[in-house]
Amino acid sequence: MKDNFVQRLDRLELVEGIEAVPSSMQHDRVRPVAAVESASNLGLPLSDLETFRQHGWSFARVVSSLASKESRPVFLDVDGHLKIDSGSMAVKFAEHVPMSEINSLLEEHGLIVGRKLGFASNLFAVKRSPGSSVTSNSVDLSKELSGIAQVEYAEPMLIEPMAGR
Repeated sequence: MKDNFVQRLDRLELVEGIEAVPSSMQHDRVRPVAAVESASNLGLPLSDLETFRQHGWSFARVVSSLASKESRPVFLDVDGHLKIDSGSMAVKFAEHVPMSEINSLLEEHGLIVGRKLGFASNLFAVKRSPGSSVTSNSVDLSKELSGIAQVEYAEPMLIEPMAGR
């Protein structure tokens, strides 16, 4: 099962130089990217960009090497759809792993338990620790956590547009 999760993560492509920013958090280190520019020059799907914009997200070209805490990495899946890194992951630990060890393993990676997910034992929503210096995105962190013997799987929680009904 772990290999299936890692293989799926390997098929996500990071969109270099573009980040998603909640509209209320625009700042001087990023400049909004026009939807047409994004779609034509970067191969990004215009319909996904517009859906995210309608729900409060802006896409910005990173002007500085210093990323904002509010900005989120953007990925393209194999079908060409955009996904925004939420900054959280679902991590399932083996049944025998006690909470003290879970906390220690997460702490080593600059993460903390956000909440327990009730539909499986030892399954947690995890996020970065406040003040953490971890700069990896959730996809890379999930791959890293998947390499730990006590972890059954780690999967990033990605924000994606839903097709209309």
